[in-house]
Amino acid sequence: LNLLNIAPEQGLVFEDSPSGIRSAVGAGILTIGIASTHNPLALLEAGAFNVVPDFTDEQVWSLLRGADVSEAEPL
Repeated sequence: LNLLNIAPEQGLVFEDSPSGIRSAVGAGILTIGIASTHNPLALLEAGAFNVVPDFTDEQVWSLLRGADVSEAEPL
């Protein structure tokens, strides 16, 4: 965040591990779980805002096309 000179609420993290999700959420960054290696429920329990199967999921691209992540709601 410091290198990008942005606030946590301006960021978006895609993460596939519970520990990574906990870190990102702890930093105050909206985090989407990628269920490529872990159970989706485990990612949600770790604090993911939502979980998608992989980066090809249309929900990911819809979010990236026009979302203001500071005002995002669950997918």
